[in-house]
Amino acid sequence: MSNPSSSRPYHPQSRFSFPWAAQPEIVRAYQKDAYYRDLFVDQFKDVVRTTLGVRVLHANSEIIAVIGGVAYLALCALNGAQTLGEEYVNAMMVDGKTGRIARGKRRVIFIFAHALLPYLVAKAYASARRFVVGSDQARQQALERARLRARAMLSASQRGNPDAVQIRPAVTDRIMTSIAKHLPALESFTASDSWLAYFGAAHLAIFYLAGRYYSIAQRLSDVRYISTVAQRPNQRPPSYEVLGVLLGIQIGVKALLGLNRYRRERRKAREAVTAAARAAAGLEAEKEGGGAKGRSAREKEVVVIDGVRWTHRSSPAAPADSDAVVASQGPTAPLAYADPDAVISPAELGLPASASRQDIETARAAAKARAIELEGIAQTVLKCTLCMEQRTPENGSSAVTECGHIFCWDCLSGWAREKPECPLCRQSISLHRLLPIYNF
Repeated sequence: MSNPSSSRPYHPQSRFSFPWAAQPEIVRAYQKDAYYRDLFVDQFKDVVRTTLGVRVLHANSEIIAVIGGVAYLALCALNGAQTLGEEYVNAMMVDGKTGRIARGKRRVIFIFAHALLPYLVAKAYASARRFVVGSDQARQQALERARLRARAMLSASQRGNPDAVQIRPAVTDRIMTSIAKHLPALESFTASDSWLAYFGAAHLAIFYLAGRYYSIAQRLSDVRYISTVAQRPNQRPPSYEVLGVLLGIQIGVKALLGLNRYRRERRKAREAVTAAARAAAGLEAEKEGGGAKGRSAREKEVVVIDGVRWTHRSSPAAPADSDAVVASQGPTAPLAYADPDAVISPAELGLPASASRQDIETARAAAKARAIELEGIAQTVLKCTLCMEQRTPENGSSAVTECGHIFCWDCLSGWAREKPECPLCRQSISLHRLLPIYNF
């Protein structure tokens, strides 16, 4: 492996040349800069709290931290001087191509890529995902309403036929649905087993081996560091090449384990689908012919509690002899909201058959207004205040704290790992006391 300090940057207008900074010096410089940047951001937040108030600070905490980080780098390094971390290890930022001290445009690019670009990319992705998911939900609702209207126009004999209404989504709608379904949440990128974490680890391993670019911002702006400390002849600076090799081995092992876990999950999913199909076939056979085979398959998953026979073939659990077992074969139970455009009969409105047309229309208008109001309330209630996206309670992916506040399970569990307090009321919470909820 080549020594990162073997080649020295050349300065055409100077008699002096300096060795490239070694990996330990660069890492220590970044750590010191992170420490002083956090101190600067904390003081900047104190200023905002004193001048604008606590409410403004909590509402804009993230953007205030970003502004503080940009201000720290701009004040330290924008004029060509050293940051506090670089000064601590006697390093200097230089142009990666010419070896001259980095100035002006290149430092601006580095500050933008290091302190501002991650925040902008995260916000842009969250907004794009929110738009795609919201558009897909609006399309699905419009399609379902169209089906309900078409079904309401059918005769009584045709309503029992499931093939009587054939309204299929357009190709663009199916594409948008597929994108919205497979588009991961922003929090998944920061997980320890995400592809972004593997990419960061691989980039760090390359730095340990080559000693060139420690951060992505360095690579994008093409800046490197030189050491201004004179070295003794034939002295080799410390290196992290061994750590690079070990980190590469760790990445390979984790990748193989992740691939194996993915294959096991796919196999379990296929087995679950096959088991559900066989269970449905057994229930259908029992319902139609009352055969002993269907009954024995059903009895295997029946539990008697307080004299009542229960089965977990449905979600949630239901009495074994009820129709809910046949009706609910999937892991989800979609939420049902009243359709504001549906035609409601007088009996459904609670009116007698002899009610006047004016009373019926008044009751229908009131029911429609109530349905629209409930739909608006549902859109507000189902929004997670952490990711600002719609929760999917029918999938069991929501969680509630002991203080009664509801969030997405992934958002709340990730928050609780970093800060064990409720994001809204600041009451203490713990992971083992979070409760999953369904259909709420």
